Amino acid sequence: MFKAKDMNLKISLAYLLLLSLPFSVFAKPSDMPFFAKDVIWNITANIQDNISSDSNSFPNALYPDSALEKEALPGAIVSAPFEKEKEGLLTNSNYYTYMWQRDSGITMLSLLEELKSALSSGDRESIDKYGTIFINYTKFYDFASKQDSYSPGIAKFYLSGQPVFAWQNPQNDGPAFTALVLTEFAALILSQKEPIVAEGITIDKLFISKYLFNVDGKGLINQNLSYIVDHAREKTYDLWESCTGYMFFTTMIQIKALTAGAALSANFDNLSLATKYISTAEYLTYQALEHYKIFTYGKEQFKAYCEGLNFPPNLSFPIYPKYKKNDFSKYRGMSIDSSIVLGILYGDLFEYSLPSSWVYMSLKEDSFLSNKLDIILKASKEDLFPTSLEVIKSVRLLAEKAFSEKGLDPYKVNNELPRGLNLLGRYPGDIYNGTTWNDPLNQGNPWFVTSLALAHYYYTVAYEIKKIEYAEMGDRQMELIFKYIKEKQDTSGKSFIMSEQIDRNTGEQTAAHNYTWSYAQYLLTYQAYIKTREM
Repeated sequence: MFKAKDMNLKISLAYLLLLSLPFSVFAKPSDMPFFAKDVIWNITANIQDNISSDSNSFPNALYPDSALEKEALPGAIVSAPFEKEKEGLLTNSNYYTYMWQRDSGITMLSLLEELKSALSSGDRESIDKYGTIFINYTKFYDFASKQDSYSPGIAKFYLSGQPVFAWQNPQNDGPAFTALVLTEFAALILSQKEPIVAEGITIDKLFISKYLFNVDGKGLINQNLSYIVDHAREKTYDLWESCTGYMFFTTMIQIKALTAGAALSANFDNLSLATKYISTAEYLTYQALEHYKIFTYGKEQFKAYCEGLNFPPNLSFPIYPKYKKNDFSKYRGMSIDSSIVLGILYGDLFEYSLPSSWVYMSLKEDSFLSNKLDIILKASKEDLFPTSLEVIKSVRLLAEKAFSEKGLDPYKVNNELPRGLNLLGRYPGDIYNGTTWNDPLNQGNPWFVTSLALAHYYYTVAYEIKKIEYAEMGDRQMELIFKYIKEKQDTSGKSFIMSEQIDRNTGEQTAAHNYTWSYAQYLLTYQAYIKTREM
């Protein structure tokens, strides 16, 4: 890995690389239709429609072909609900009627910002709505954690709260997302002058003590973070549920969750737990840096962040099922992968590096914790922040080389697009199209989640270095994505519907429709955009 003697020199090199982005080729848009009020309202409503509540228990979404059909618990977040067909409108021929820890955690992170905004403005209707969602989410995992043979590494659950054991387990990004959501929720509760009241239910320190964290270190937060500590040196499935190893995406989320958990523990004067969490976060930070390595793709060599850490150095990507020694099942997607930009965004410690952040202030009160935080933040700022040289090079490889017209795995929908703008798939050579995953004749497609993440990245860079011109790349990327969304409706007449994927040739939405993670990523991207307008 490149190591500049002077960190300021390294940051300057990173900014020079950013400055080479082709901003001048774009005209500034006259408006932002992709972030219009009605669009964001519908995107948020689509998320809420996929969350179970007392009045919405998914009567048409539960295991239509299974004897395990049960009513959904309030707080269950369905990945992609089953819908009845209606001619001429999008419907779910593929559906994911389960609750994934990862997807639900990302969804709740997007809604956390909505709850914060509601509390700041005193919007009673929104406080009731989002506060209840967080109460139900907490109680869902409280119920799930008490089921037989439960483990925080379980990837997904039936909507009734029962763990799904016959799946690619463990997926150790799941407990990190759950812990991060609940830790940030606890911090929000503690930051309020008065208890939060949602539909008559009080959310206060007693709620934290009962469900989330108490002075004895018990609760859902400690349960999930202790699991991460105990399994930090073990392999896990990647976020695409394809192969096992030491995964960049998982590591980044774990670092952030553990750092936040250490701060919360310090707030409760549990320095033993805080020490355990922050020390593991330090270990994982060094592990994340090891993912910056040389790899071969076709006849070319690249140096960038790789998703997997444990593939052989002589291995050449892409890898297909016909390869010997079952390398396809072991290593596909372990090199260049859109999971890199997702991990950078979801695991970004920039906000925690600000002296005004609750995490920073909490950890700075103890000399040992303060020292560990400094080590983590220094390494992150040099090599893992969105504005670091290694990250910029890795994201540019994805944006300009992976799926572009003349790229490693060109998508027809990306033909004639300017440099730096693309619909992104999971990784070049992917053969999962929503129906099959091991047929080389069926090629992978762009995903809304990954394509939106590129816009999210550009907005994040703009915010973190206070340069609005970088947000223009985010605007252009959003314009590209929005044309695949703006006229889409589902069988119930809901607007701005997003599926999991976009057909690489036709541009039609495909795979699982009404996909919750797509909506959550759209909302997170909008929230990143808003920050650039508040600079």
